[in-house]
Amino acid sequence: MRTQGHSACRLCRSLPDRVSERYIGAVLTGDPLPAAARQLEVIGAPLFSDDPARSRSCLKRCPQCGTYYSWKMNYLSLPDGDGEEVILTRLEPEDGEQRAQDVQAIVQETNTRFIADARYAMHALQHYDDPGDLERATAFILGGLLRCHDITFAVPDLITTLERLSPDPPYDIVVSRILLIFTKLVRMAQNEQDAASIARIRDQLLAAGLEQHQEALQPILNQADKLLGSLAGG
Repeated sequence: MRTQGHSACRLCRSLPDRVSERYIGAVLTGDPLPAAARQLEVIGAPLFSDDPARSRSCLKRCPQCGTYYSWKMNYLSLPDGDGEEVILTRLEPEDGEQRAQDVQAIVQETNTRFIADARYAMHALQHYDDPGDLERATAFILGGLLRCHDITFAVPDLITTLERLSPDPPYDIVVSRILLIFTKLVRMAQNEQDAASIARIRDQLLAAGLEQHQEALQPILNQADKLLGSLAGG
């Protein structure tokens, strides 16, 4: 929500209406985007991203004043080599609000569809003991996470599954995949909302005990504490 005009905002007043940076290969040519551009929030994250490896466009918003920006990456064919140009453009409030509504609608629809498709996986975690069924269920959830769906609804059942499975064969693959899911959840966290989710997951893991998995879980818990500390300090 906009709380002040962008011209009075600590972040936005250092951003022109349109600014860009250009790379030839992986080498920056010219000036980078202003530092304030790195502090803008991506709307619809993590489904939408400003990572050029994943996305060519997204909507961003200033966390201070609520001003919206279009972030776009274009591929360039230049005489001295192929390159990329990242363009950041300030949007009019009405345009930004409409785009934000459109993004949130896409996120909601995508997550709703994923949750519906996840019913089999959740049923398997809750009721099945067959290693093959559990492997397919955890593979589905991991795949959803890698496609940037919100999989936190599955966390309680993932923890319950860990409680009842040994890390030894025939469940070693299932256990390893669940641990990988928690590892990636922590590593993908980027903002305060993610931090709140990671704190809840950490607390659930600690409350569950999970003594037979403690050695494998400890690095994940340590990373969660480190992340929470850095986000709180930032």
